[in-house]
Amino acid sequence: MSHARAEQPELSLAEYDELPYDCLPFPQTHPSRLAALARLFGIEAPSVETCRVLELGCGNGNNLIPMAAALPGARFTGIDLSAGQIATGRTSIAAAGLTNIELRHADIASVDHRDGTFDYIIAHGVYSWVPPEVRDRVMAIARANLAPNGVAYVSYNTLPGWATTGTLRDMMMFQARDVDDPADRLRAGRELLDFFAQSIPESPYGSLAREEIAFLKQQPDEYVSHDHMGEFNTPVYFHQFAAHAAQHRLQYLCEAELSMMVLGGLAPATVAAMRKLAKGIVPFEQLTDILRHRAFRQTLLVHESAKVDRRIGPHSIAPFAIASSVTVATPHSATPPNAPMVFVARNGNRFGISNALTRAALLHLIERWPESVPFAELSEVARRSLTPASSIGVAGGHEHGGPETLATELLQLCASGIAELRLWNPNLSATVSDRPMVSPLARLQARRGSELTTLLHHSLRLDAFERALVPLLDGNRDMPALAEALEVNGVTAAWRSANPALNGADVSVALRNSLSRLAKAGALMKDRWSRQASRVATATYAALGCLLALECELV
Repeated sequence: MSHARAEQPELSLAEYDELPYDCLPFPQTHPSRLAALARLFGIEAPSVETCRVLELGCGNGNNLIPMAAALPGARFTGIDLSAGQIATGRTSIAAAGLTNIELRHADIASVDHRDGTFDYIIAHGVYSWVPPEVRDRVMAIARANLAPNGVAYVSYNTLPGWATTGTLRDMMMFQARDVDDPADRLRAGRELLDFFAQSIPESPYGSLAREEIAFLKQQPDEYVSHDHMGEFNTPVYFHQFAAHAAQHRLQYLCEAELSMMVLGGLAPATVAAMRKLAKGIVPFEQLTDILRHRAFRQTLLVHESAKVDRRIGPHSIAPFAIASSVTVATPHSATPPNAPMVFVARNGNRFGISNALTRAALLHLIERWPESVPFAELSEVARRSLTPASSIGVAGGHEHGGPETLATELLQLCASGIAELRLWNPNLSATVSDRPMVSPLARLQARRGSELTTLLHHSLRLDAFERALVPLLDGNRDMPALAEALEVNGVTAAWRSANPALNGADVSVALRNSLSRLAKAGALMKDRWSRQASRVATATYAALGCLLALECELV
């Protein structure tokens, strides 16, 4: 992400233009994520479909442009000091035919009251990487230009976790102290990392340092150059960040990744002691950072006047749709027949579910992924799927407990990052239709490179076959037409050449596999008729959700 520079801008901009930062879509900054978290904590955030979004340090717009493509009724503004990055982004906007986004070549300080208010303000990769006066300007903009119920996202490096990385940065900067050329500075820094990796003795510090060195050695040059060898990189303790926000009449809401607030792994006695020591959310989160040795935060801020409700419970989940990309673990031959069903999360962690209703809900979410399911619908589908025998939980013979138990366990899964809460329903399809379709932006991205942004705002890398396939997915071609187009373009021959073991195989195999992968990644769109049916179903289950929320309150 490119950052504003208040001092020596010529040198900083030259570095960015010579070694442009590879901007990516950041799912945690999407207004749908910010709105859902605000709603969870009792704030009626502005509608995602019609929101106004400002990104400070937008780079080439690769984070904002997919948002604008997916939300045609919303407005997006990006600010960046690099003329080269802005020019690249404007070219992409023109090619995509988008009219609801503006990228502005300007300093962050140029944003003022004339720009009006924004429902969501994003500052990813800015706060720690700019001088103090620009950090203060970020907070001032979040105060002056944020709508009353708006949400600001700010990411930054934190202590104590960043201390080890900071030591490595200091040594890299010292090694390159007399070097002016950006490429030579980077080379000097990497050489020092190689030396440290081979020379640091065994010790607790050595283990931490080697782990960080291994991470940095895998990162691209632009990341190390800008994030670790840039002119500014100032980590702060969380309580310092919160105090800075409070000076601008902003308050802490939560983290953009809810799982970062979970206290899993800590003994109940430890958590109880923390609650006695920490009076309030900020001291509590600061203690958590120390115990976790946290190095990075993605914090959401709201106005100090916003009424934040931290009493999260089963009633909280009713307004949301739920999604989960878990899979079912293959049972071991020695697994007892009454053992909890084991699921596997995206990060590879395994967990067991004993409650029959929750199991049924997760199995339905697996079937529907990447689509989300309104909680009311999910509860009803799970209940109907249970037979009399399966309605008794396997753990101790307890009944499944109804909507309240389901809501509680789903909320725990969302807090652990295993499931997610959604308020906005992206126009994606979990299945491959007769005439599969991706967004116009995805087709453009596939023509230009090997990565596209999915409708879930994730980056998806394409292989050679998929790069040729995606531009054809405009909703006008059925399977035979797609196969014929691939044949005519020479893609089929190239695929067979690259896969000699499959020589002579029907290309429809590769076609189906690729389309299935695109669907599971959230890249395929629904057709017009599917969208209409989805809107009707959503309205129906929204009404049912009100009844289930009432039932949860009464249980």
